[in-house]
Amino acid sequence: MAFSAKSALRAACLAALALSLSGCAEMLGMESKQLTRAEAALAARIDTLQARVDSLQNELAKAARRNQADLAALQRAVQEGNDAIAARIEENTYAISRSAAKPAPAAQPEGKKKAQTPAQAAAPAASPAPAGEELEKLYNMARADFNAQRFQEAYQGFKSVYEQAPEGRRAEDALYWMGLCFEKTSQPDAALVVYRQVLDAFPQGKKSCAARFQMARIAEAQGRADERLELLRQLAGEPVCANSNEGRRAAEMLK
Repeated sequence: MAFSAKSALRAACLAALALSLSGCAEMLGMESKQLTRAEAALAARIDTLQARVDSLQNELAKAARRNQADLAALQRAVQEGNDAIAARIEENTYAISRSAAKPAPAAQPEGKKKAQTPAQAAAPAASPAPAGEELEKLYNMARADFNAQRFQEAYQGFKSVYEQAPEGRRAEDALYWMGLCFEKTSQPDAALVVYRQVLDAFPQGKKSCAARFQMARIAEAQGRADERLELLRQLAGEPVCANSNEGRRAAEMLK
């Protein structure tokens, strides 16, 4: 009987232990499932945050590109405004110089005219304005037409200035502005021909940098990326253009 009681007690203890172990296993299984779900939720959260970070980076990159394009457009507008101001200054300077060159007529009593002396009667008539002055006037008129968006008239004026004095003071300017007139009238290929002529005739001239920059803009618009890149490199690398406004803009665009 004592042995049977001990056996029963042992069996009861073993059963209790088995039950306890079973409960622990169930608890461990539940905790493991909870951990798995927590890990899955955390991984999903990380993926969501990473997607948000990627989206923000893309938006920042787009904003940077838009800002760069806006800055380039603003720089072009400022340059065009400076050119327009320069043209008006030239027009006003010319008008003032013409006015100053004309002596004011002496006042004469009405109905009476001052008799000329023999020396005055024999004096030659005033000589016509020199050719350079007339070309300057023609150039200023062409600039005024350009600023007023009369591009056909402006082109004819610049063309006349260049043809009359292809090596004159205004020759390079007139040739460059002829190219701009072609651009403004949606003739980029004709503009390219003129800009190349600027570089051929005035390789180290004051408009050579601007001509290259305009050629790079046309190449970009026409999808010629390699040509655009080469022109920008020339602008940023050549000493004559490196410190110019166009050279600095090209260096920024190459970054």
